[in-house]
Order: sequence, then C-alpha cells, then structure tokens
Amino acid sequence: QQLLSLALADLLMHSLGVVYAVFLATDSNSYKLEHLDDFCDGFQMAFHIFRFVSVLQELHIAAVWFIQACHARGSIVTTRIWFPIIWITGFVLGLVDVLVNPWEFDRPSRWVCSSVRGGDRTTAAVICGVACVSFLAYAAMVIRALRSGSGSLQRKLLLRATWYLVNFILTYALAIVVYVSKEAAAQPMAWGLATVLQFGNGF
Repeated sequence: QQLLSLALADLLMHSLGVVYAVFLATDSNSYKLEHLDDFCDGFQMAFHIFRFVSVLQELHIAAVWFIQACHARGSIVTTRIWFPIIWITGFVLGLVDVLVNPWEFDRPSRWVCSSVRGGDRTTAAVICGVACVSFLAYAAMVIRALRSGSGSLQRKLLLRATWYLVNFILTYALAIVVYVSKEAAAQPMAWGLATVLQFGNGF
C-alpha cells in the first residue's frame, strides 16, 4: 500500500507535467492574462499537493523500515491510518503554499508560470526537512546493521541509504536552489531543468 500510494502521487504529479507542457505549447495570446494567472495558481497547487504527498510517503516508508529494523512491528507508525493523514497533509501544505506564495503567468518575458515572490521557500523547507529526517532514519538503520554484524544486511541498508542521498541530490538539489534564490528563479533554463529533474525523483 505504501508503494501504491507513492506511485499514485507520482503518476498524478507527472500527468500534471504533461498538461503543463501542452499548455506551454499553445498560443497563450488567445487567453486573458487573469485566466492564465488562475491556471498557474491552480496548476501549482495541484502539483505541490502531489509532490508533498510523494515526499511525505517516502518519509513514511523510511520510518516504517526503521521501526521494522528495530523489531517494533506493532508501532503506530506502521498502521494504515497514515495513508489518509499523508494525503490530507499534502493537500493542506499544497493549498497553504500557493496561498502564501502565489503564481502568475509571466507573459512579457518568459511565457511560463512563475512565482510572484521569485521563489518558494516553503516548498524548499518541507523538502529539505523530509529529506533530512528520512536520511537520518536510513543512517540509523545502517548503524544498527553494522552493530548486528550481518554482512548482507549491512550492504543492503548501506546501498539503500546511499541511493536515497544520491537520488535526492540529483532530483531536488537544483529545485531547492531555484526555490530559495531569486537570481536562479529568474532563469528560465534553471526552472525548466529543475522541473525535469524533479520528474525523475523517487526520493
């Protein structure tokens, strides 16, 4: 169920990426600017919701693996109640993020949806926070495996922790830079590359 929830969130996020690509390929001159601004706000809200669900689901997976490594299978962390909580939390975070940091259609210069404030520090903070907690969970599992003396388990957990860190750096590092730096956010190429890399994430 964890992987199914994660796959659904990623599928919806990627589907929105296709919609956005089709939107950019159309002639936006035929639409009123206020309608384009509404589209950008709606698109970014939905995109952020599914991305928050995705990263929160990855956090839950890391927590469950850590709990199981500690042989505490009865923990509340492993119960199914977390699936609706993760989706509701993702929805709230996505809604609040767009309300705090609205988006608009930048017709004069870049012809893309851009942040009114030139960044998105809320998203950057959530992604970094989730990544740090998840990596700490993986690191704790590696340390526990090293103490247990199981060679195969050590290699498996070390590979999992290493891949998590590498995957995060490859798929989200540029996005975080764009979200926190107004100079980077002003570069269309940086926005485009950051978006493409995010679509390759699995956290």
